[in-house]
Amino acid sequence: MENASKALIIAGGILLTMAIVGLVIFAWNRFSDYYKNDDNLAEIDDLTKFNLQFTNYQRDDIHGYELVSLANKVFDYNTRRSNAIGNKSNEWYNAITMTIDFKGMQNKFRYSNDLTSRELLFKNGIYSNNGIDNFIHTATGIEEVYGGADTATKLAKSIDSLILTQDQIDYNQNYKKMSPANSKWKAVQDYISISKDKSILGGKKINETISEYEINNIYSNMQRKLTNDASIMKYYEYYQFKRGIFKCTSTDITYDQSTGRVSTIKFTFTGKIE
Repeated sequence: MENASKALIIAGGILLTMAIVGLVIFAWNRFSDYYKNDDNLAEIDDLTKFNLQFTNYQRDDIHGYELVSLANKVFDYNTRRSNAIGNKSNEWYNAITMTIDFKGMQNKFRYSNDLTSRELLFKNGIYSNNGIDNFIHTATGIEEVYGGADTATKLAKSIDSLILTQDQIDYNQNYKKMSPANSKWKAVQDYISISKDKSILGGKKINETISEYEINNIYSNMQRKLTNDASIMKYYEYYQFKRGIFKCTSTDITYDQSTGRVSTIKFTFTGKIE
């Protein structure tokens, strides 16, 4: 009887141990499933947030300056987090391709159709990653030449009032009672005020009395400098581009099949500039 009791106790202990082990395994599996699901939810949340950076641009009223911001973000992502050549990241996601299609209307950004190719920023109708980076880099370099984006933008914005047409001169004379020389002198003063460039004065001072003949010469110097300056003509295109309106539809965005991340995004110029 005593041996039988011991046997029952031992058997009971074994069953209890097995029950506890089973409970621990069950609990561990449930615990693992919980955190696995939690991780999945976190991945989905991260993926959604990532794609929102691009799907937010699925509109028909996107300004060019917004595309500049997005292009910089794509360049940074491709450089630091994609499997692009030379990348040292451990994440190795596929690179994103961003495309801007001008639909052959890039001439709308030009100051004049008479410009040579040397003076043009947008020579092609379609630009993708490297091409976009190049024209942004070119514009940034021009800003540095003119002492910053503000000065370059003011020059580009004012170029129509600095390079006067005969119609503008006639209008000022007929309605503002300004002589042609005064119209030109005001344009010269505005140019110097924006650019701080007094070299066009040829040694003269802005506040001294200058003859009409001298004004015409100084104005010609300024006009020649602006029209022959490829950089400001290119920046004029960039300034207009930033005001341009682009669109992106749902079919203009594609996703990587393995990661679900945005892989390509395309923008099309609407022909509008605001």
